[in-house]
Amino acid sequence: MWEGGQKDEDNSLHTAMYNSLSECHSRLLTSVSVPAISSGIFGFPKARCAKILFSAALEFFRAEPKSSVQLVRLTNFDKATVEVFREAAADLEDEPDVRVQFGQIS
Repeated sequence: MWEGGQKDEDNSLHTAMYNSLSECHSRLLTSVSVPAISSGIFGFPKARCAKILFSAALEFFRAEPKSSVQLVRLTNFDKATVEVFREAAADLEDEPDVRVQFGQIS
């Protein structure tokens, strides 16, 4: 829950994403779908959320290059959040071994 950034919310979100990927790895899962955690009713700023989720995923894959997890889907259903994540994903263009795709469920 967002409380103005005064209660270590960034670290909590980062840890939640990193630990989720670690758990997937420990279960030998190959993919996972993750929503924009806390950016809806809990009010976490969407751009900040996107940056933190991407950062945590990159950190995880750098620490676990042989992870069973090969695909992370960041799933969002509202256009505003998708657009924010699309903008944040532009920063990943220079990351080696990272492929960003956007799709739409019809």
